[in-house]
Parts: sequence; C-alpha cells; structure tokens
Amino acid sequence: MTDKILKNNKGLTIVEVLVACLVISITIFSLIFAASKGIELSYNAIDQTQSSYLLEEGIEAIKLIRDDDWNNINILISDESTKYYLFWNGGINKWELNTTPSLINGIFTREVIFGDVYRNDDDDIASSGTLDQDIKKVTVKVSFNSPSGVNENAISFYIANIFN
Repeated sequence: MTDKILKNNKGLTIVEVLVACLVISITIFSLIFAASKGIELSYNAIDQTQSSYLLEEGIEAIKLIRDDDWNNINILISDESTKYYLFWNGGINKWELNTTPSLINGIFTREVIFGDVYRNDDDDIASSGTLDQDIKKVTVKVSFNSPSGVNENAISFYIANIFN
C-alpha cells in the first residue's frame, strides 16, 4: 500500500513543480511589464516637462521680439493662418521668426501663430469690431511624438505695444 501512495505522490510532485514554475513566470513577466511601463511613463513625463519649458521660452522670446521692435510683429501679421517658428540667431544674439519648421532636440516642434485683436463698443476684446493695432493674440504650440501618438501643448496670450 505504501508503494501505491509513493507512485501517486511522484505524479503530484511534477504537477506542483509545473504550477510553481507557472506562478513564478507570471510574476516575473508582470514585474518586467510594470517596469517597462514605468520607464515609458517616465520618458513621457520628461518630454511633457520639456514641452512646458519650451512653451515658457516661446512666450519670453515673443516678448523680446516685441520689445525689440513692435513693427516686426505687425509686419508678420499678414495672414493669421501663417505659422512661424522661433529660432535663436547667435550671430546677432536675438530671437527671430521664420516660416521654416525646425526640430528642437530632434523631438519637439514649436510654432507661433499671431492673430488680430478686435474691440467692441465697450472696449472689450471681441471676435469682431474695431481692430486694435496695438494688441495681438499669440498662440505658441509645442508638439512631439510619443509612443501613444502626437502630443501637443499650447498656450495663448496677448501682447501689447507698450513702447509706443
């Protein structure tokens, strides 16, 4: 009778080992998946942070262009659908705008769109009315590719001809 019990236990031991291997494998693969997802999210957070910094830099660059000469801004507003791109001209140590897209750090694209501002009869900003020559609406957009698709951050603000 003890021989029968020993023979039956040998089969159970193999099944127990296989179940244990399966549990260990599932646990290891789950940990690897969680770690890779964490790394992916970490890289995405870094890109989001850099995108925010590029937005802030874009705002400051537009203010510097405005401070340099308001007419530079007025000349550029020939068509509200035109996208402009900021670049640093190291030869003259100034920010400049052009219509040629360029990548920042090989990942990011930053575009600037200017728009006219209109005032209603109460002198509030409105979608139509009298054109205000001394204020422009500016939208800065930063986009980059990520594993989940194209991410885009944007901010809109107004600039005024404060030195007229």
